[in-house]
Amino acid sequence: MSNRMVHLRIPQKLYDYSMQLVEEKGFGSIQEFARHALRQAVELSEQQAAIEKIKKLKGSVKAKRVNLAEKERKKIAEGFLKKDQSKIFGKYGLD
Repeated sequence: MSNRMVHLRIPQKLYDYSMQLVEEKGFGSIQEFARHALRQAVELSEQQAAIEKIKKLKGSVKAKRVNLAEKERKKIAEGFLKKDQSKIFGKYGLD
């Protein structure tokens, strides 16, 4: 990965506050702090874009609800458990 050099002018107050954060948070230099801040800004932007995409998709797929009677649900569950248990018990030699 190649690096690009960027020169940046910032107001004195922002620079002073940034230097204070560099010292308080243990950054090696203001450049390291700036890279960290840029990474966080990019990550936040990507998260917000993903959230917006999810919001747009919300409700686009219609769920198909199937109302089963209690007997039908039990029958399906028992069939699944019998089939599944036989495989599990057989795998460990417990059948």
